[in-house]
Amino acid sequence: MQLLSKQTICWIFILVSFCARGFAAGGDEKILWELWKQHGASSTNEKVAVAACMQQQQALQSALLRLVCSGLLGWHQLKLGELEAGEKTFASMRTPAADPLSIAGDEMAKRWQTRFDRQKVCAALQPHYPKLFEYPQTLDKLKAAPAGAEPVPAADRWGDPWRYRLTELKQFQGLGKQKYLLESARLGPGTDVKVILAQPYGAMPLLEPQRELAGSPGAPRSIVFRVPGEKPSTLTLAEGTGAQGLTLAYVGEALLILSDGDRWQLMLHPRFARKTE
Repeated sequence: MQLLSKQTICWIFILVSFCARGFAAGGDEKILWELWKQHGASSTNEKVAVAACMQQQQALQSALLRLVCSGLLGWHQLKLGELEAGEKTFASMRTPAADPLSIAGDEMAKRWQTRFDRQKVCAALQPHYPKLFEYPQTLDKLKAAPAGAEPVPAADRWGDPWRYRLTELKQFQGLGKQKYLLESARLGPGTDVKVILAQPYGAMPLLEPQRELAGSPGAPRSIVFRVPGEKPSTLTLAEGTGAQGLTLAYVGEALLILSDGDRWQLMLHPRFARKTE
């Protein structure tokens, strides 16, 4: 039998070492990647997606990566109509931790909580309409909550007052201001939970990871992305920074995790993608 050369043995060792750093080591990144693929495949079957998220939530050892699973779970719960469960799931993502993924998860939670708070303000406004066939001019009347009732949120989750004004019905001009606009200054029209849920989960700017830049020890890891289009360009993001509407929240051994504020986007690390796909 022909013996392997020293060079061949060296390359085998390098390949085994590389795989050990990636999915071959098993662990949470592999679990999360499999969930991400199932999330895409079961996007029209919310019950299957919710069950998969809940199962993998238990399997994940990393509390950090469970933030991503929670974001997926909350989305599918809302799509399924489980509003209370979805609200609790997003609330569980609030965290004081200062790493990039935790910051992105906390921001995502605040954005969704602001939408749920808007629904509470809308519900508090509704009883005022039948009395005078119009809504109040300001939200001041909502400040005095009935005894035992939960106070109506007076601001969004960043502490900014609601944008509120009365508007006319487009179809019936001259009947007075029978509608209202209510939104967060930060989220704009996207404050309405229905607006966001109507968008596909993958409705994000497309970036294609190309390579990781060599950096000094302790410095944030940086990824070079290709931005496709008529005039393709490149974009370099360090972990915790953003552009093109996306933030690079996590650079792992095998996974990249980005956020558009409301949803996650998972990609294989460029040095691993070509060996896996």
